[in-house]
Amino acid sequence: MTTTIERPFQSWTFDEPCDTMEFSEVSTATLLSTTEENSADEADLVIVGIVAPKSSEDEEEEESKDDENEEVDVTLTGAALKLDESLGGAITELMKESHKTFKNGAKAGSTTAAIRLVAPGSKTKKYILMGMGKEGAKSLEGIGSKIGKAIVSACDDENKIQSCAVILPDDAVALNRTAVYSEIA
Repeated sequence: MTTTIERPFQSWTFDEPCDTMEFSEVSTATLLSTTEENSADEADLVIVGIVAPKSSEDEEEEESKDDENEEVDVTLTGAALKLDESLGGAITELMKESHKTFKNGAKAGSTTAAIRLVAPGSKTKKYILMGMGKEGAKSLEGIGSKIGKAIVSACDDENKIQSCAVILPDDAVALNRTAVYSEIA
């Protein structure tokens, strides 16, 4: 009596390589990077880059002490402001709800939880806010990889995303796009 053992896959050893290799199917996705809020009309996921306003170190210490008693000040500019107006203030509300962790986008690469919105005559979209650091920062060079990782993480975390639009602030033209794309690839 002989016993045959079927292996579910061929393995390899250090002495002999594997004869075959199976690949998983790669899903296709589209990524659009823009500074225009209406360019994201067809995207399933919209990631909005938010730049935190300048603040002094003394103000930050006061804010950390009085976070629960004080009204949160939200400042939006450029495409984020226009998008917020078209969404009826949804971005402002998301920033207020997550102000303790998101801190108005002061930490580059930080993100908020996704919100799902339905606009009349349009499909349902998910929106995520992504921190771009503080306004007037000396250089955007160091944040490229952080932003790339945040985009990849957001797209990976959300289910059934076929297209993603990233709306960046106007001053993001100085951003090191090679660092962003190296994290995405």
